[in-house]
Formats: sequence, structure tokens, C-alpha cells
Amino acid sequence: MKTAFIGGGSFQTIPVVRSAMAEPRVFDGGEINLYDLNVPRAETMGRLLMRTPEFARINCTVRWGTTLDKALDGADAVSVVIPVGSPMVTRLSDQACMRRGFIGSDQLSASGAFRSLTGGRIIWNIAKMEKRCPHAWLACFANPVAVYSGLVNNHTKIKALGVCGGYQNHMWDLTRLMGRDAFCPDYDVEVAGINHCSFIIRGSLHGRDLYRLLARHLTPDWRPPRIGNPWSTVMKRHIRYGLLKLAEQFRKFGVVTFSTEGDGMAHLFYEEMFERSSSTSARSPGLRSPARSPTGSRPAAATTTASALCSTPTSTRSSGPPTPARIAASTAATTTSPSRSSRHSPEPALRRS
Repeated sequence: MKTAFIGGGSFQTIPVVRSAMAEPRVFDGGEINLYDLNVPRAETMGRLLMRTPEFARINCTVRWGTTLDKALDGADAVSVVIPVGSPMVTRLSDQACMRRGFIGSDQLSASGAFRSLTGGRIIWNIAKMEKRCPHAWLACFANPVAVYSGLVNNHTKIKALGVCGGYQNHMWDLTRLMGRDAFCPDYDVEVAGINHCSFIIRGSLHGRDLYRLLARHLTPDWRPPRIGNPWSTVMKRHIRYGLLKLAEQFRKFGVVTFSTEGDGMAHLFYEEMFERSSSTSARSPGLRSPARSPTGSRPAAATTTASALCSTPTSTRSSGPPTPARIAASTAATTTSPSRSSRHSPEPALRRS
């Protein structure tokens, strides 16, 4: 099969493609096209893929440096990995949200809403692939995944699937709930819900019932295990707090969340997380927590504008409207000079002999 990876210069390309290549029938005799405006980055990812043990077992072509149309021509599947907005814009929008009584994120939040307006146009242009590969699936890894996949499914003939990277977080969470800070891929679970609000209905580990195992470990005196590296101090605090909420959830309702995040379960315990974030933010330079009323409650959220949430110094704004090529070029921070980044090299087509 042929798969086009839009934003193929992203580091995320490596684990995704390696996982697919682990099943030889997926790409054997097919093509992997890494489309990215930053051709040197796409080339780097391509050459790294060709050095993997999974690639050595298949007969597959790896391409980069093509046009977007050529990457999409005849594709059986299309993957999109693009960030919307620079790290600076993300930081400023999150700070603007906090000042007005919100938690900012790239999902369902004020920040996420404006991200949807910006990135939606990019996804829409890519979804015009119905002229180039009408039967291909579009797998969208860009946030907010629910908004983008809904846009494509509801307004084009293309079938889209929004994929969140948190689909394997339970392989950490469940092991930590049982006392070890380790990743375990051996869980077999059945899940119901929507992104970031899904729950494990039933499951097993090595043939043993998952919830019976949790009941044995989550005793009244249970405490989260020590969280090791490479997490930052703040992230470790969030993870431990999230584990405490998972244990509380299990004791109250008999189930645990399937896909958590390293944010202290902010998406499910919003008010609590806001209080914790406000306390931390109050100590951060240039960021104040919202004023409190005499009763101690936080004020009603004030309305704000797109320019307030997404503002960035003029010198960092890109000229002209966003395009798939421009967005793909920003898949990750790069030290490559602008002249080299925009250079289009010939289209190499490398096949393992």
C-alpha cells in the first residue's frame, strides 16, 4: 500500500511508521511518502526509517521531496501530523486563558477553539485529496482531533479518523496503580467513550481480571509510586495527582479512565485543576491568577478576542494565510536556515534491493 505522511519531517513519524512496518504485509511492495516543506527534515526521517530492523524485512520505497499532490496521488492512507501555532503562541494563549478564568489547552478550550479555526483551513485543504485518492482514509494526529476529524467526515466524502497519542497511557496508569512506575503493554481492555472521556469497561492482564487486580492494590492506605525520570518536577506532581484521582474514581464508581493526560486529570476535574494551576501561575513571572471575590469563588469568565488569545509579536508572524506546506514546515523546531529550509531537493526514491 502507499501511505502519505503530511508533516513527514516530524519526529512522531518514526514510531508510527515503525509500528506499521512491524507487520510486513502493510508496506511490502508499497510506498512511504514523507511530505514536508522542510525537505532536509523529511530526508532525515526517511533515512532513519531505512536503518530500522523493520525496514530491513520488507521491500518498500521511501520518498521525500515531492509535491503535496504527488504525495497524495493514489494513496491508500494519509496521515497528518501538524502543529497549529508556534510554542510562543501556545504559551501566550494559555496565559490569556488563565487570566480570564479558563484552563488553556489544544483541545476543548478557548485556545483549542482558535486553534480549530486556524488549523481547520489546513485540514480542509488536505481533505481535497478526494480528487487524488478518493478511497483513502485520513488519519489525523493534529489537535483538536475531534474537531478536525468531524470536519472531514461531515463535510467531505473522505473517511477520517482522529487519533490521540494518549491511547496507550493506560499502560502506564494501570501499572502505577498497582505500585510500579513502569510501562506494560500486556493489558487487554474494552473501552467506551470519547476522546479524553473514555472508560475501561472490562479488562485483563495475563488472563487475570483487571478490576479484581486493582481492588487488591487500591487499599485505603494506597499511595502513588515514586515517579522517575524523564519527567519534570511539575509533570511528576501532575501525574501523581492524576493517579490519586484515578484511585478515587475507582473506589466511587468501580471503573477507571482509559486515556488520561499528564495534566492531573484537568479534563475531568476542571475546577480542582484550575485551583492548582492558579496557585502555580501566581508564582510565574508575567502571569497572574484571576482576582477572587469576597466569597473566594473565581470570577465569571470574561469574553476575549482572537487577537488577545493568539497574539504574537509582529516579527514572529508568518506572512500570508496558512497553507498545508507552511504548516507542514513547522512540524518541529529546526535550526536550519530559511534558505535551506525552503530548498527543494530532487525527489529521491530509495528502495531496498
